[in-house]
Amino acid sequence: MTLMYRPKWTFTDNLYCQSIGGLAFSPDGLYLAYSSGGQLCVLEVDRRELMVVIQGRNTGKQLSTVTALAWMPQESFHIVCTFQDGVIASITRSSDQFHLAGIDSMIRSITHIALNPTGSWLAAGGAFGISIWTTDPNKSWSFVRQLGLPQRFQANANATVEITGIHWFEPKEDQLIVSYKCHGVQIWDVSSGKVIASILTTSTSIGSSSLSPDCKTLAVAMQSGYDIHHLESRVPLVSIPHELNVPGPILFVHGGLSLLGTTKEGEICLWGSVDGEKLQTLKQSASDSWRCFAAHDKTRFLIATAVKRKIVLWEATEEGDTINSAQTDRNGQLKEHWLLMCLLSVTIALLVNVLIAMLGPRA
Repeated sequence: MTLMYRPKWTFTDNLYCQSIGGLAFSPDGLYLAYSSGGQLCVLEVDRRELMVVIQGRNTGKQLSTVTALAWMPQESFHIVCTFQDGVIASITRSSDQFHLAGIDSMIRSITHIALNPTGSWLAAGGAFGISIWTTDPNKSWSFVRQLGLPQRFQANANATVEITGIHWFEPKEDQLIVSYKCHGVQIWDVSSGKVIASILTTSTSIGSSSLSPDCKTLAVAMQSGYDIHHLESRVPLVSIPHELNVPGPILFVHGGLSLLGTTKEGEICLWGSVDGEKLQTLKQSASDSWRCFAAHDKTRFLIATAVKRKIVLWEATEEGDTINSAQTDRNGQLKEHWLLMCLLSVTIALLVNVLIAMLGPRA
């Protein structure tokens, strides 16, 4: 029977769903991390309960915003995130205790991060270029090298550098594939710090990119549509039109067999990555403007979608199956945990400040 995604639950909260900007499932699919302004929040997927809230430093007027997040590969609970003020933090868990390590990178404009398959290297990118970091046994990060700005061409000579995706090229552990809004897609050799290849040299704006799990194809979201390119031959394999003025996020799912993206009508759709055929539309309120999504396809098929103040979890079931309707709404059911979460978030925020004060700036 055909698998179809259906909404399993909706999560909203006045305190912890203020301005959702990023989503990511843990490697085992048990947890969902998301950013909410100056807070990093983690939900337990099956119970729909907040486990922990990490707050950024108080900058005087507001909390430092979470700018990027990722789960450490091959670990059950280890999140790496960056804040607007340059803090790179690692959050781990043992039993019922959460542990925090952080360093002030002195970089104030990190927008994207990527961990290599072993989790030993971190690439952090922004308008400054890309910085490479390595981890130590204490879950903290040490600076290794700085990669420069991308190659410029006549069509983008004066364009501002804006990174829209970073991916470790797994067969070549010292190579990065980076997509830029106005500078195409370029492959960096981390050891030499040089660009070794350009996959796409176009003046068309690139909104985001996604690397297939086998590292053979790269999907890019452009103004004309979603294009899937074969990395070895550098030729486009499939083009999916979307008519979006501003290209939205895209993501390979189902082991690279499907592509998740948005349409002009504001819908989230699944397309086949081989033929570009539309497989399913994930329909929600017409007033919803989707900001980001994440997917898990290792132990079961899950998709999380988010608007500014709401997260919807979708689960794939066989056609004809139903999901208990009592699981589909979640409004105000966390009040009994409110005090505990406030105390926990304040405590962790204080720990961040203490850690950064002790670590000091990078030498």
